[in-house]
Amino acid sequence: MGYEEFKQAKEEVAESVTEIPIISHDNTFNRIIDTSIVILSVALGLFHVYTGIFGLEEFYIQRGVHLLLVLLISSLILMRESKNIVARVFYSITLLGVVIPYAFFYGNFSYYQTRLWGIGFTQRDIITGIILVITIFVLSQRCIGWVMPIIAALSIVYLVIGNLAPGILQHGGYSFKFITELCSWSEMGIFSTPIGVAASYLYLFILFGTLIERMGTGNTLIELAKSIAGRQKGGPAKIAVVSSAMMGSISGSPIANVLTTGAFTIPLMKKLGFEPAYAAAVEAVASTGGMILPPVMGVLAFAMVDYAGVPYSRIILCAAIPAILYYIAAFFTVHFHSLKLDMKPLEKHEMQPIRKVLKDGWLTLVPILILAVPLMMGYTPLATVSWATVSLIPVSFFGDRSRWLTPGTLVQCFVKSAKNMRIITLPCALAGIVSGALSVTGVGVRLSSILLSVANGNLFVLLLLVALITIIMGCGLPSLLAYIIQLPITIPAIIAMGVPAVGAHLFVVYYSTLAFITPPVGMSLFAAAGLANSSYMKTGWNAVKIGAAGFMVPFIFIYCPSLLLLDINIGILFDILVAVLSTYVLSVSIEGFLFENMNMPVRLLCFATSIMLFSPSRILGIAGIAITVIVTVLSKVRYRNNQKLKVTL
Repeated sequence: MGYEEFKQAKEEVAESVTEIPIISHDNTFNRIIDTSIVILSVALGLFHVYTGIFGLEEFYIQRGVHLLLVLLISSLILMRESKNIVARVFYSITLLGVVIPYAFFYGNFSYYQTRLWGIGFTQRDIITGIILVITIFVLSQRCIGWVMPIIAALSIVYLVIGNLAPGILQHGGYSFKFITELCSWSEMGIFSTPIGVAASYLYLFILFGTLIERMGTGNTLIELAKSIAGRQKGGPAKIAVVSSAMMGSISGSPIANVLTTGAFTIPLMKKLGFEPAYAAAVEAVASTGGMILPPVMGVLAFAMVDYAGVPYSRIILCAAIPAILYYIAAFFTVHFHSLKLDMKPLEKHEMQPIRKVLKDGWLTLVPILILAVPLMMGYTPLATVSWATVSLIPVSFFGDRSRWLTPGTLVQCFVKSAKNMRIITLPCALAGIVSGALSVTGVGVRLSSILLSVANGNLFVLLLLVALITIIMGCGLPSLLAYIIQLPITIPAIIAMGVPAVGAHLFVVYYSTLAFITPPVGMSLFAAAGLANSSYMKTGWNAVKIGAAGFMVPFIFIYCPSLLLLDINIGILFDILVAVLSTYVLSVSIEGFLFENMNMPVRLLCFATSIMLFSPSRILGIAGIAITVIVTVLSKVRYRNNQKLKVTL
């Protein structure tokens, strides 16, 4: 890589690491920070690519090096964003708060490898452990806000004074030394499973997504969506659903998905007459579904591999039909809304034939196959994404020169991936503290028993409680953490009611994801409302309406577990038909439109029918199908009669 490419990468840092005005692009100190960020980002990328291909390093090296590099990059980025000397001194201190504990830790690495829990934990271990934990708290608060640091802090407080708590919340009490060891240098604190997920394959998936974005895969998917859905009424809204589904299935990031596809679909929807808030809501709902749509599904699917003990290929299979139902539901709702408002399709000159899109952009779709096919064949996510990432480099050189993954371009992608990794790794470190506290105190198991007693043997009541808890948690936490915190609490309660383990995990995963479109803190809503320049709360209300049928999907696959494809047989076809009809009827009820506007009694009948359709009773399901057919036929007849009457008049 030449000097010009390296300089270009540093300029990318200055543009991408912050939106806050920089003090001076010519400042020597800034240039040193930029260079350091580039070097550390490249080191992070190369470390993960190497360990992904040749095998993960041992526990403390793999997770420790990952966390070290992310902490250093976070401090430097925050220092680069700082506008005064006091802030820069402060972040210089956080740099020391990372370097000093790690220098001590790796300087005594053989000691940490061989020592036993609670034995030989010295005063220096305690001091360096406290320094590291405090530094992680500070950087997390700066990068992701107050919610997660407060929850982690409350977990530590509970460890300290939980022996004084009343009733089932009481534990036996722990020493200061034990708590420090648990949170810092043990395998149950900041270095536990959450950071393990981030430090193994998650970074590589983020890097992969960054690289294919650079290759132009996102643009090709949008053009394909335009060709597929653009000719229909309300075409831009349907394009948002289709393109976000395709893009989200490989990116697994709702916010990135909104910003990628929404930059195109939201202006188009507004142009053809959709209200800004509705356009933003369509994009938010469609983009959020990417986290539950195979083959990538985002971080939650990878966490399920570790926590549920289910192979990734099985998770993809189980999640496929529920995810498709989510998008079918969104498509139905948008379709009926477009018909109600008599929205126009795209003009012909705004679309290309599918054949031309595939001819011009086939190479940009190859990365999807490189990733998806091995995953579906049962290869591990780590091996698949590692080789897929490396293979993108030679593949890119068969396409347009502007899309080549040159050394300079790779450096820019490393920097962007490192920046994105901050908001995942830091909360994962804090989540380790929370999960460690729940594990050693056993309070999670006791809270699970409370949920079961409140539900009193009623699965529907239990699922409602879990859905509500998950959405509330997801509004204040990243979806991964909302899922992890519930592992010892709500998921065991659902499994205890006879639900398959993978179904229980997916139920919580779905509602952790749906928190992205649930006011008042839905992050996808913020991104979409910003692009549409619309009211946040109005966008949120529209998103809940559009995604209402999607909110019902988890209940459908719990009551009809055959949709998870745990046991494939001919009866699954009937169950799929009933599930699709259920989302169809609910969409009709929400929009109040089929062939024409519907009165309230018919809407209420449709709503009740949608509930009947996902009932485990086959008799109710058949009755629901009959009602659906009758309502559809009568509505069609009434519509035709009204049209004839209009012609006569």
